[in-house]
Parts: sequence; C-alpha cells; structure tokens
Amino acid sequence: MNRVNITTKDLNELSNADVIVAYLGEPSLGVGAELVIAMQQNKTILAVYECRRKILRFVRGLLRSHENASLYEFASPSEACGWITDTLLARLSKIRLEETPEFSLG
Repeated sequence: MNRVNITTKDLNELSNADVIVAYLGEPSLGVGAELVIAMQQNKTILAVYECRRKILRFVRGLLRSHENASLYEFASPSEACGWITDTLLARLSKIRLEETPEFSLG
C-alpha cells in the first residue's frame, strides 16, 4: 500500500471513529496530527501515557483545551486498559440514558 492510500485510509478511519484512544508515551508527529484532526471533528479523545514519561507541553495543553479529551497517566498497561474500559463504559451509559425515551403514567 502506498503512502497516499495509507493516509486516506487513516483519515477515513479517524473520521468514522466515535472515540480516539491515543498513546502518548513516544513523541509522534502522526499522533499529534491525528489529535488535532480529532479535535476539529469534536471527537472524544482518551489519551494515555506512563507516569515515568514526559509528554510535550503543547500536546498536554491541546488536550486540556478540548472539552471531550481526557488525559490519563498510568503506572502499568493493565491500569491504562482499566481506565480506558471504565471511561468508555461510563460514556456509553450516559449515551444510553440520554437516548432512553421518557414514559409518563398519565
């Protein structure tokens, strides 16, 4: 697959996603670009990084400025997976509550 096809595929997947999960443990221009695109599309972003790693202040600032972004510092991969799972389940529960029609007894 050539670079243009890979880029087109990545952009399509990003546009079709409901939630973006980003690993910030290694500096990456690609991840940074995907975060900005996701923010422009008002996507929910869950970003994780290890507690012993430093992430770029610019990326941290971007995520903190986006109302649908959450940033989580973890000590182990299982802790990160647990947080991601709990966060997704909480958001799914909220969506289901918002979509549940109200019933009246009258």
